[in-house]
Amino acid sequence: MYVDGKVANFALLFRNLCRTIWKKGDRLLRRHRVIQVGCGSRGRQWAQVLFEHPEVEVVAFVDTDPEKLADFAVKYPDIQQYELLTDALLRESADFAVLVTPPQVHKEQCLELFDANLDILAEKPLALNIEDAVEIVSTAQNKNRKLSLSLNFRFLPVSQSYRKWISSETLGSPSFSLYHYGVHRGGYGKGGNRYPLTLKDAMILDQSIHHFDLMRYCFDSEIEAVTARSWNPSWSVYQSDSVVSTIFHMENGMNAVYLGSWTSGWDKQCVTWRTDCSEGVLIMRQIHSDLVYARRTDTDLTPIPLEDAVPYIDDSKILLDRFLNARLDEGPLECDGVDHLLTLAASLACIEARDQRREVLMSDYYRENGLLKLFEDRLK
Repeated sequence: MYVDGKVANFALLFRNLCRTIWKKGDRLLRRHRVIQVGCGSRGRQWAQVLFEHPEVEVVAFVDTDPEKLADFAVKYPDIQQYELLTDALLRESADFAVLVTPPQVHKEQCLELFDANLDILAEKPLALNIEDAVEIVSTAQNKNRKLSLSLNFRFLPVSQSYRKWISSETLGSPSFSLYHYGVHRGGYGKGGNRYPLTLKDAMILDQSIHHFDLMRYCFDSEIEAVTARSWNPSWSVYQSDSVVSTIFHMENGMNAVYLGSWTSGWDKQCVTWRTDCSEGVLIMRQIHSDLVYARRTDTDLTPIPLEDAVPYIDDSKILLDRFLNARLDEGPLECDGVDHLLTLAASLACIEARDQRREVLMSDYYRENGLLKLFEDRLK
């Protein structure tokens, strides 16, 4: 019996190993062919992520700037290059696109990609107004195409840990939070995107939107009401306000205060995200790391161990993995268009609250902008 049992166990292990190898081999044979649209600073990071993924084959780069394409040609000499997306779609066969372009052109590009039957993994924000964003999301649904947004900060170890500590109520019931982000981001430095310099409300729509999304994600709650102010310091290089202050009232009773700036008095990036709970505090002291806590009677903060991760790369790899799994119906589509619309709507509601000098109820904003039907499965 012992020998038979040992043989049976070996046979079971061998069968499971064969299944695993077959499944991985089958997925490798079904490589996802991708066109990357946009070759700026974030585009360089996405190219690295795509080329390091064993199931992805990059078939083309697209950018309207010949100099950016020339830079990519040095590192990726065998990949086809196009200045026009239309040309790339006519000449290349692809399954999905990674869209790393300014939001002003997302609507036109998304609709063209959906018409070509491609799925899309896009950088945020999806659009600069709610009407265009809704049209993109609705088109994806009508054409049965996958659409996911690059809300990659969710997948940082520090964000995952923050969410788990809040949801577990290890420090008691959370009540209020303060998120402070500050850096002097000139916009002309090496590796920096320049389009935010002239983009209206760039701080809110290109930077703070990430932090607003993290609040929704880590507190596992939608935003109920917002108030906001913004301004532009005298030394700012931005045409639009580069400092924003908001108060979010969450549906679960949380209250979150936010202050973000691209025009800090210090070049060094400084971030603090503190949440006060009934029995202690949880504090993130760097945007990509350094999470600590203290119980109410503690005299010192205690570090929380985190896995090592390369920001913008490892978190994007996780997002890409989830996206590819969803394309194969092997997992849910995370950070999808409707999910992003909830964050974008909150960001645009901040602008409305600022302009009208009043508190904006998100339920009113959803109704006035025709969003209730899209959100009916997401809102409690």
